Amino acid sequence: NGNSVELRWRTETEVNNYGFEIERKAPLNPPEGGNIEGWNTIGFVDGHGNSNSPKQYNFSDNEVNLSGTYYYRLKQIDNDGTFEYSDVVAVEVGVPNKFYLSQNYPNPFNPATRIDFTLPEKQMVSLRVYNMLGELVTELVNEEKPAGSYSATFDASNLPSGVYIYRLQTPAFVQNRKMTFLK
Repeated sequence: NGNSVELRWRTETEVNNYGFEIERKAPLNPPEGGNIEGWNTIGFVDGHGNSNSPKQYNFSDNEVNLSGTYYYRLKQIDNDGTFEYSDVVAVEVGVPNKFYLSQNYPNPFNPATRIDFTLPEKQMVSLRVYNMLGELVTELVNEEKPAGSYSATFDASNLPSGVYIYRLQTPAFVQNRKMTFLK
């Protein structure tokens, strides 16, 4: 769903269910059989303890920023610490089809804000922030990145209130936007 993956599962009954750890492997780290190396815990959902009726669960992974296949599994943990893994599921995330620079959020902000952007192909990319005099304040990104969706955080806690310009630049795309910092 856009830049997030919604995981949904259900139980028919539960006995001493403490909860579920959600584990993920990103596209650059595919699973190899039952190998647990490279799995990262990205969240936890409380269980219902003991239940004789079906229970619905869900979890949103909002940290999906590279195209490729993401792998997920659940680690169901009992109250006594024993656990069991679910089957692995794969989710294919597509490549963005255009360049995009979002309006920062929140705006106005204090002291930090998030800037999202997408790249349809591997590019050298820079994301810079300037003051209203055109002076460079900071460089948030300056590297080659594969196609995908990205977020950068701008922290202005050491700067004066005012309007700032942020600029996304690649060899094939340039765009500027304004943001307002209010202390």
